Amino acid sequence: MEVDRRIGIDRRPVDVTTDHGARLLEAFVWADQTERVERVRRAIEIARADPPRLLDGDFVEVLPALLSERDLAVLTVVYHSVSTVYLRSDERERLDAILDQEGPRGSLARISYEIDRDEPTFYGFALDVEVWPAGTRRLARLDGHANSLDWVA
Repeated sequence: MEVDRRIGIDRRPVDVTTDHGARLLEAFVWADQTERVERVRRAIEIARADPPRLLDGDFVEVLPALLSERDLAVLTVVYHSVSTVYLRSDERERLDAILDQEGPRGSLARISYEIDRDEPTFYGFALDVEVWPAGTRRLARLDGHANSLDWVA
């Protein structure tokens, strides 16, 4: 499978193709967590080799226009990680409604790595995939930095 394009949406996107952006992203990782620092550095290398398009904005506001432009014959994947925790309940409901409206129009999947609101456990986070019209499937339970993982699928 080939990825045609990647688009990132953030209110303050970090462009790791610049030295400043790469250093800023690395600074978000605690210095004593050397494995995480190395993972971030490898991710920066990958992003620099094939940078995504970055959009400055609220993803709940920007997403509908992007989805309306998509090729309905090609799988579009909406991925978000540890971002819905910052949304008000009405914004989370709007995000769900946007995807529920767009799903039946064409090939769409949602992958989320978010706080587990359904089954609070030691891990605290869940990796879910949702495909229209099939529904949602829990893939794994994880800790906040994906250091501990329990596959459930």
